[in-house]
Parts: sequence; C-alpha cells; structure tokens
Amino acid sequence: MKVKKQMSRTLSILFYALFCTLLLSADFKISGSVVDETGEKVMGETVLLLKSDGTESQRTETSKARFGIGGGTFTFKKVLPGEYTVQVDAGERGKANVNVWVGEADVADLVITLSTAPAEKPPAETAAETEAATPTETAGAATTTGS
Repeated sequence: MKVKKQMSRTLSILFYALFCTLLLSADFKISGSVVDETGEKVMGETVLLLKSDGTESQRTETSKARFGIGGGTFTFKKVLPGEYTVQVDAGERGKANVNVWVGEADVADLVITLSTAPAEKPPAETAAETEAATPTETAGAATTTGS
C-alpha cells in the first residue's frame, strides 16, 4: 500500500514539474503598427519592449513600405508571459508608451498612436499648501476634503 501511495505522489510531483516547465517556457509574439496623430503609418522608427522594471527586453524597428504598400509594422518574438511596456519615440512625430500584458496568447494587431502633446505633470504644491496640510491630507487625494 505504501509503495502505491509513494509512486502516486512521485508521479504527481513529476507531472506538476513538467506542467510548470512548459508554462514558463511558453513564448509569445507581440505585433502591431505605429501611426502618428493623423493616422499615417510611421516607418523606420525604433520600438522598445520594456520589462515591468523598465529594463529593455527587446528592440526592433517599424517596417518600411515595399513597393509603396504597407510599412509601419513591428513584431517582437519569443516574449515570455508577463507585463511589458511598448515604447516608441519618433521625435517630432510623437511618442507613446503602451502597457501590454502577455499571458495565454499572442498580442496581435496592436495599434500604437503617437502623441505630440507634452506628458501631463502633477500640479506642484506651493509651500503654503504644504504647511497648511495635515499628514492625512498629504497622503493622497482620496483623503482630502473639499468645501
């Protein structure tokens, strides 16, 4: 009886280890296109794939048009599951950061629209506001009360 239980347990552990190995070794693709604010495809620009900690995972360039057709597409291959940011900086044509979650399937047909608008910055507090605020008010907008 002990032998059967031990063998069953060993097989369960082996199956679990195999399942985890297959899950972690799965790789996916992220593909899409980059367009500017007018909807025109952006060609020959660098596209970065950043890990959740901000480090670069991969880089590629948007494709160029061939025979006057297409262009502006990109593909990242062999992407492991996780959270990423796709970043494009096309200078005067605009910039974009798009958060992407890779899980159980490829991320396809992602359209990244560049923006020339400056990034919004949180309003700066004045010294008087900082001094007048209580510790709970400076913790966040959810704890402040307005009149």
